[in-house]
Amino acid sequence: MEPNLSQRPVALVTGASQGIGRALCQKLNTNYYIIAICQKWHAGNKTLPQHTTYIDADLADPKSRCRLISQIKDLTKRLDLLIHCAGSQQEVPFHEDGWDLISKELELNLMAPMQLTLGLSSLLSATDSSTVINIGSVLAFQHRKQSPTYSVSKSGLHRFSEILNTDEYNFRAIEFIPPMVATQMTKDRNNGSMMSPQVAADFMLNNLHRTGVIAFGKAKAGVLLNKISPSLLSRIVNP
Repeated sequence: MEPNLSQRPVALVTGASQGIGRALCQKLNTNYYIIAICQKWHAGNKTLPQHTTYIDADLADPKSRCRLISQIKDLTKRLDLLIHCAGSQQEVPFHEDGWDLISKELELNLMAPMQLTLGLSSLLSATDSSTVINIGSVLAFQHRKQSPTYSVSKSGLHRFSEILNTDEYNFRAIEFIPPMVATQMTKDRNNGSMMSPQVAADFMLNNLHRTGVIAFGKAKAGVLLNKISPSLLSRIVNP
């Protein structure tokens, strides 16, 4: 099925099978044609909603990303919205024995958003108001000792978002920094006050008109605290 570009803007969402990515696809489907990307389509998602194309891709694999970019260019000539939701957070220390896992996490969290954004920049530039959305983290500013690679990847993504908002590009970038969201990534955290993916998705879609770094929920206080007292935020992140 090809997007009907005469009627709907086109949104590409990675990490679309669960969490914030899935919630965004469900909400965007009302007005957008969705290109949904994830490595494994979960059993609960067997039925695709109307106006959606699903593509199976391993975003941690550079060769798979190259094939994906070609597939997308064959499918559509424009992108109005590119949302990078795919990601992982592993508790792997910096050590030579963990390099395979460290490398895979960097590929998924940082290299994939960079390669897809740059590889699809011609499609993003085909419209007057295209937007790239990156999912940031307070850990970009204060690292979590248990998950150093995640912190490094989010720090890099933060800088990449800043670069995308220079005059060199014909599209906007938004870096949303959510609080802890109840997803597969956070299922073992034992935190009863997590935000739901649906609430996070609603906030993001209600703020698509903005640009730059937008923290919300408890993450807003974390970003502010980092400016006032970085050492205090560090102690909170690493109790």
